[in-house]
Amino acid sequence: MGYVDGRIQASSVTDLGYDQWEITNSLIMGWLIRSMAFELRRFIESSIQGEQMVLQYFTFLTNYWKRLDRLQDYKPICTADLVKYRKFIAQERVFKFLAGLNIEYDPVQSRVLSMDTLLLLQDAFAYVENEESRRFAMMSSVSTDRSALLSTPRDGLSLTLILPSATKDSVFCDYYKKPRHNRETCWKLHRTPSRGRGDRSGVRGGRSGQSRGWGSHLGAHQSSTVDTLDFTSTSIG
Repeated sequence: MGYVDGRIQASSVTDLGYDQWEITNSLIMGWLIRSMAFELRRFIESSIQGEQMVLQYFTFLTNYWKRLDRLQDYKPICTADLVKYRKFIAQERVFKFLAGLNIEYDPVQSRVLSMDTLLLLQDAFAYVENEESRRFAMMSSVSTDRSALLSTPRDGLSLTLILPSATKDSVFCDYYKKPRHNRETCWKLHRTPSRGRGDRSGVRGGRSGQSRGWGSHLGAHQSSTVDTLDFTSTSIG
């Protein structure tokens, strides 16, 4: 730990213990670099596009690949070896970029991988981003078509929603010159209809006449009864 936090400092080059310090320091630094490279590589491999745009996802990968490159200690033997190594790394990064894309880009992955020559990383990114732009354009077109469908009348029938209040306000009486009714329902033209007061009075009159008639019937019945009683009493006497 002293080599990491700097508590163990390098001794003089002429000191007998310098060689041992150099060996231990190189060993510990190698452990640290390999651990950092491993964690960084694992983080990159587990990364996916998710909610990111294709450009955001590609930029994210590119930045972390640059960090990883600084930790690499690969030393090519010759120029041909260096070319092969770079080609291998480029191919692996194209695979990683395609593998982390969302599932809707599976057809794009298949098309890229089926090409005679595998695209470079920048070309693969441009190909996928072009597909993303095409999808957005199609979605925008579908939304516009749906909006037009809702406002376009078919067979003489409009699909526009009309509220009841709006319907009443649109009606106008050309006789009374007032809104919210028409000539057929205009009370000014046709007068206010009777509320049946005469009928109620007629009923009352009928009831009174009926009462009066019933009273007359009772009076006649009583008079007849009295006459009968008088006749009976006269006969007996």
